[in-house]
Amino acid sequence: IARRFDCKICVQRDKYKVLECLEDPDLSARLTLDANETFLHVLPMKKLNLQGLHEYRSKLRTEYNNVVAIEPTGWTYNDKMVSLDQIKPKGNKEIKIYGLPYSEHSSYLELKRFVQYIRPDQILPTVNNGNPASRRMMEALFESWMNEDKAENKPKQTKIGAWAK
Repeated sequence: IARRFDCKICVQRDKYKVLECLEDPDLSARLTLDANETFLHVLPMKKLNLQGLHEYRSKLRTEYNNVVAIEPTGWTYNDKMVSLDQIKPKGNKEIKIYGLPYSEHSSYLELKRFVQYIRPDQILPTVNNGNPASRRMMEALFESWMNEDKAENKPKQTKIGAWAK
């Protein structure tokens, strides 16, 4: 959205620290802590309701007639939904909240890409770790992902370790 509108993204300090861990220069250049510097804001999920959005909007120096919120949720999806056009907003005339469907479960390729992007020192499996053979298989798989990435000589993420402490 920020790229499309060529604007900054206002985030709260805790979200700023997390996003900085991505070490993405384009994203970092767009982030701001100043709510009045942009019309694009990332808010905590607990604020994505009529009352929370109304309160947030009332604290801004800039007056906005309308607010559009995008709420990522796995609860929006159902089997009858075949198109994003079927997503209907909740809210009122001034504040519209769209539930955007997503899955909390990552695909194999998404997990692999994430591991190779973060480049962790170690991965501890939290599922299928009940029997030693299964655990060793998963550890070997994770190790192969990390070795494949090491072969490309990519530097490790430097900020995520500091953030996690």
